[in-house]
Amino acid sequence: MRKKSKENFKSFTAQSSSIWHNPRIAWEDMAFALAGVNDITSKYARLKYADERTFHKPLVKYIGYRIDKLCLERGWLTEVILRIHPDFLDRLAELAVHEMTSTELCRKCKGKGTIYTGYTAIDCFHCLGSGVLKKTETFRARYVGLSLRQWRETWQMRFRGDILGIFDVFEYDIQRALRRRL
Repeated sequence: MRKKSKENFKSFTAQSSSIWHNPRIAWEDMAFALAGVNDITSKYARLKYADERTFHKPLVKYIGYRIDKLCLERGWLTEVILRIHPDFLDRLAELAVHEMTSTELCRKCKGKGTIYTGYTAIDCFHCLGSGVLKKTETFRARYVGLSLRQWRETWQMRFRGDILGIFDVFEYDIQRALRRRL
């Protein structure tokens, strides 16, 4: 590290031997910080940042509980939706957890945008050369079992504002624990 460099020591943290993917914060530091948050926030952080898949089901179950609570408080659900789509709330919880914890990098080109075919590099045909997969409203509507019209008119803003807002609290708790403990 150069003497007058603006970079800090955290930016030179060595990559851990396990699954921790953030090169700026050592996984030991993150484990210490997560000791100061509640159980569900810790599970969320471990799923999102360390890709520990064992915490996927408990997180989906908790988010499903929170969505059910929101629906009861605000009168969102009708018997018609639950009769037509009995697993609607479960699918909505799965979609929310998936969107907030999974990476958006293209799996085919690994985020590079190009695929090497031996002699030449071509644009990836999955992500159209961007390296990032984009989820569309059509995908979201199909995933939860609604028509695109129903999704856009009723659930799109609820999903973006209220349901994904649950995760904002998790992110805030993680950032607060990092500031306080590191």
